[in-house]
Amino acid sequence: MTHRILPVLVCSIIVVGTALFRVVLGQPAGQDPKQQTNSFGSSGGNVNDSIGGKCCSGTLGSLVFIGSKKYILSNNHVIGMMGKAAKGDPVSQPGLIDTQCKPPRTVAKFTLAAPVTSNVDAGIAEMVDGTMDPTGSILGIGVPASQLVSPTANMKVLKSGRSSGVTHGTIQSYSTDLKVDYSEGCKGAVANVIPFTDQIVIVSESGAFSSSGDSGSLVMTESKQPVGLLFAGSSTLTVANPIKDVLDSLSKASGQNVAFASGSAFLAESAQTMELTMQAKKALASKQELSSKLMSEDSVLGVGVTGTAAEPEVILYVQEEVPALKMNTAGIKFQAEGAEYNGMRTRIVKTDRIRAFGWNETVPTTQQCKY
Repeated sequence: MTHRILPVLVCSIIVVGTALFRVVLGQPAGQDPKQQTNSFGSSGGNVNDSIGGKCCSGTLGSLVFIGSKKYILSNNHVIGMMGKAAKGDPVSQPGLIDTQCKPPRTVAKFTLAAPVTSNVDAGIAEMVDGTMDPTGSILGIGVPASQLVSPTANMKVLKSGRSSGVTHGTIQSYSTDLKVDYSEGCKGAVANVIPFTDQIVIVSESGAFSSSGDSGSLVMTESKQPVGLLFAGSSTLTVANPIKDVLDSLSKASGQNVAFASGSAFLAESAQTMELTMQAKKALASKQELSSKLMSEDSVLGVGVTGTAAEPEVILYVQEEVPALKMNTAGIKFQAEGAEYNGMRTRIVKTDRIRAFGWNETVPTTQQCKY
């Protein structure tokens, strides 16, 4: 039976206009995330992340602590050069792409990063005193809460990033298995696609939630509780690591507790204690089954859970239409009212490849790599 793919379409002109509109509303007068500022949620990166006249940068996301020591949290591929950075490498604000590849001021020294194969893309750099805001204030948002929150579908979120400033969006799916393209960049580039599991997918009702250069941004609820660390996207979607997984991985890598509050004795206190319903458990099990059956297909980019707590759904992200025979073989059935798997509604969303660089770029340039 012929089935209908539900596309998510974004007009590039609207994306640009909305992004600029958000920046103007979100940032205090004179504060541009691409220029020098002491606030987080702004341009930055590893000063050594350049090669052959090409330089790369992303976003310095937020302030975190190990004991009383202050660190900048961002992505491995932004400050850690995908595991190729050396301890003590200068981390700058703004990033190289906003200073015409000339070394800007150093605000931190690279400390460590969790391997991307650990299912998060995260790193920290010890802050240089007298540079970034010691309160951890994020440009256009303020100081985030120290208590974390678990992602749920339909949760309202926001972030501040180098390229699109302050934007607002909604978590479309959680516990999402995805394939992320890391095949371009500067010195930290790797020529392959890396699988991630249990990730957060975010969409915006108007314009785009993010674009390249926003990697490393802290994703928060509207009450400023950290929920994720932005690291990739497509023209219609943004992807973030769950923030508890990020702190857990960095704590394991450092051998010490990494937290949003100085001297905090906990890794991640959740503001929610979710007791999974039978339907939610069924949705997670169905997602896992479909992921094992379909993620090997080139056209399938991800499988996650969406819907509500009472009526969860499975969601399938595809790059192009998957052959009906393959879908039927996997157990997806198509009826007049839509698709279903294992008796559960299944939503199919079309998007382009998910990547850790260059997504949503309106004017790509070979001289820059915006993460």
